[in-house]
Amino acid sequence: VFNLIIPLSYLYVFPEKWQMIKVLTSLMVLFILTDIFRHKIGWIQSLFKSFFNSMLRSHEMDGKLTGATWVMI
Repeated sequence: VFNLIIPLSYLYVFPEKWQMIKVLTSLMVLFILTDIFRHKIGWIQSLFKSFFNSMLRSHEMDGKLTGATWVMI
């Protein structure tokens, strides 16, 4: 369901293609940086674990990118 947010926002929220490209690029960078920093910065790691630890797969806990980051890429 949440994967439909991107195409629907492209149709109804951002009428210009360049606006959607800017938003998606910004979100992609944010997701990648969050995924990298969740292993390197302690307070981000504890915050991430408190919110998302129960949803992570074993390979995501071991340092691989999360599924949400792959969706944004």
